[in-house]
Amino acid sequence: MEKANKRIIYEALLIHDVILRERNAYSRDEDYANYHSERSDTYSKLENTLNKILGFNGQTMDDLMKYLSTLELSESQRRELAQFRKDPFIIKLIGDAAMVKKAELEKVLGVKITNQGMAFADQRGVSYAQKSEEQLEQELDNYSTKLSQLLSTNAITEEGYDSYAQTLNDIYNYYISSSKGELTVARDLSAHQIHTIKAKADDKGASFQEQLSEDNEKIIIESEELQELQNQRYNR
Repeated sequence: MEKANKRIIYEALLIHDVILRERNAYSRDEDYANYHSERSDTYSKLENTLNKILGFNGQTMDDLMKYLSTLELSESQRRELAQFRKDPFIIKLIGDAAMVKKAELEKVLGVKITNQGMAFADQRGVSYAQKSEEQLEQELDNYSTKLSQLLSTNAITEEGYDSYAQTLNDIYNYYISSSKGELTVARDLSAHQIHTIKAKADDKGASFQEQLSEDNEKIIIESEELQELQNQRYNR
């Protein structure tokens, strides 16, 4: 099976698993239960979009694997898949899965992989800027080169290289998207956060989604301000 098709199966399994987790997330808290239901709907729509791109009409993951075992992707499908993978919920889902493998990758590279930038303190406490897109892209390039060097000296196998390189790209795609504020809409919310947002919405006579959008925008602005302060320090 082509690597591209194996990758699709990996992504489809992640989407399928998160749908099941969200559907099975039991809570006596009605607002929190609704939140999980909406998340399940979001990923179900993404699963349907992926199936439509692939032209897949089967029912199970086994059906999908059999279908992809013989599917030759067209250029149009490849373009649509590339666009599909830009969805914040997909980037976060794949990034979260890659984070589980981060410690092993760090051990292989001999470095600490993080998107945490400079620390800034005020009356509210300490906040951390995220590294800039340019910093992260440079790190990705450096670590990709190091993996290639490890492969060339037989320090890692070709199979290991493929796995580590994919994990590295998934992590940095996640970091870069987060640095640009794109993943805020896909952030995980606790029951307490949902209640806080709902209370603010009720006070204003707004809907939950309107208040959530306002809070997300505030998070993005605060992150951009920290990054700007960070850039100013670098440029001194």
